Amino acid sequence: MSPPRTGPASTAGPDLLSTTAEALARFLVASLCAIANGVDLIDAVLVLAVAQANISRVTADPDLQRRFADAASIPDDSHRRPISVSALAASLGLPFETVRRRLGRLAAADLCEASPGGYWVPARLTAIPPFSEAPSRIYGLLSDLHHRLADQDLLPETPSDQAAPWTEPPLRLAARLAGDFILRLLELLHQQTLELVDSVLVVAVFDAAPPGRAASAAAVARNLSLPHETTRRHMKKLEASGHLQRIRGGWRLSGAGLDVVRRSLGSQDALADVRRLFASLARYGVVDLWRAAT
Repeated sequence: MSPPRTGPASTAGPDLLSTTAEALARFLVASLCAIANGVDLIDAVLVLAVAQANISRVTADPDLQRRFADAASIPDDSHRRPISVSALAASLGLPFETVRRRLGRLAAADLCEASPGGYWVPARLTAIPPFSEAPSRIYGLLSDLHHRLADQDLLPETPSDQAAPWTEPPLRLAARLAGDFILRLLELLHQQTLELVDSVLVVAVFDAAPPGRAASAAAVARNLSLPHETTRRHMKKLEASGHLQRIRGGWRLSGAGLDVVRRSLGSQDALADVRRLFASLARYGVVDLWRAAT
């Protein structure tokens, strides 16, 4: 993540809260579930951040993006750079010792590797589950998000720079751009001063419980691939802090919880970020592929 911007994110109007925030909440929860694939939520975010940092050179280079675009085209290790524990902890707003301990455990489980320069996810791991399954799922979630926002006329048209049509869906290209975007959404949530799991739980309750309805701890745990007892413990903590309210059938957001969503996913910053994401995807011809498929 980039360093937090000075001051809170500017809040969009009510219409954008009911469209952009709801769409981004659904995308974020589903994406984290796809990335975690049974792995602890914090561990999944750590692995995502490591992998995104490793291949940042590829993501920033249009030629490399096109070269390593489809599911079978995996950037080799010469295109990967490790990230240090301190840099990762600072980017995610997590304690150094928490990150160091968890990365050590993840390396022991063969979900990343340690090197003299830090941690990285080598090419051999991205070719096998759970890493190999995520790009396809993220690609589908991106398509759904684009359709939802485009239907509300929230995405300006961006012409494609793609010289020739894709012979295979550019799953990895899109997933790399989406990975940076997911981390950016988590950064916007972190700016609301909640811990990572707590902020994601607020978003998950917002996604699962329409106005006047309740979200059960079981449903939220299932949507985030979190242990049920961990979810209940954090939801009680959020109730005590005034972000959640216990009602018949489960939990709903209080005013403070809604403010977290409004100032992050419902902000002008979030809308600008999602527009940049889809402008990039449009330039690579990905949006044209989705339109052709409908």
